Amino acid sequence: KNCTMCHGTATAWNTPTDRNHPTQQGAPVKPYTMACQGCHNTPSALGHILSQAAPNGAEGCATCHAVGKPEDVTLVHKAR
Repeated sequence: KNCTMCHGTATAWNTPTDRNHPTQQGAPVKPYTMACQGCHNTPSALGHILSQAAPNGAEGCATCHAVGKPEDVTLVHKAR
């Protein structure tokens, strides 16, 4: 219930905070995947999330879930 931990404070639900820290990690961090699967963790939700994320770190989430899109995250999530 602490939204700012993953989403930051400015326009909290628009885009998760960039989590690509300067480390020796091998694969890019997928910010939407990391933020969303914390709560949306049913098998069908995980399947949907994984189908929208490429191995190179590209995510298609904003296509439907960005502000103003048909499944806009801000319509169902309220900052707490």
